[in-house]
Amino acid sequence: WANERVGGQKTQTPDEFLDLQQKTDARHSGIDKLHMATNTYIKIMSKKADSVEEKSKVLPLESLGSTMKIYGEEIGTDTPYGMGLVRFGNANEKIAKAQMEYVSRVRDDFLFGLSSSIEEFKQYQQLKRKLESRRLDYDAKLNKVQKSKKEKPELEEEMRAAKEKYEVTMEDINNKMFALNDSEDQHVQDLTTFLDAQLEYFKAAYEILESVKKDWVERFASSFFF
Repeated sequence: WANERVGGQKTQTPDEFLDLQQKTDARHSGIDKLHMATNTYIKIMSKKADSVEEKSKVLPLESLGSTMKIYGEEIGTDTPYGMGLVRFGNANEKIAKAQMEYVSRVRDDFLFGLSSSIEEFKQYQQLKRKLESRRLDYDAKLNKVQKSKKEKPELEEEMRAAKEKYEVTMEDINNKMFALNDSEDQHVQDLTTFLDAQLEYFKAAYEILESVKKDWVERFASSFFF
């Protein structure tokens, strides 16, 4: 760092490496944000609250369903309103169960995949710091050799050793960047799993509610509700 400040020689990084680094950094930023957004979504979808009817923590939709059922049973299932509350309450409890199954799938598959990628990018960042440290060490020793007024084999040996370490780390980070940018298939597979889970969840919720509505219409078509 000091050598650079006073005009010492600085090892130049190839443009191809810098382009790949920029692309990798953009992926890192995107994965970080996607991980945070998915984690927030999962927390909200699985957040439980105090049940209205029992001293327990349940999903808000489950609490609503349970309350509907109990109230419907209290006023009597021989009335259209009571029967409607019980059936609608049952439906909401079923949807709440499907919701937890959906959340579990997203957490175990998609979120887990993102977390694994985060760990890979942490290794990449460590390599970046290591590369910069070794570059500075190599540049410092190289400048010492160049500024020496006479041959000093020990300085040249130190410089060669520092250069070798720098080049090895350069190769390591280059391989890591290629691996991070060559993981499209896995990311698409994880995203497809998320899509399938979401489709199945909404389809299940729709079918549950559609069944209630169909039975609702058939049973109460002649009541004052319709």
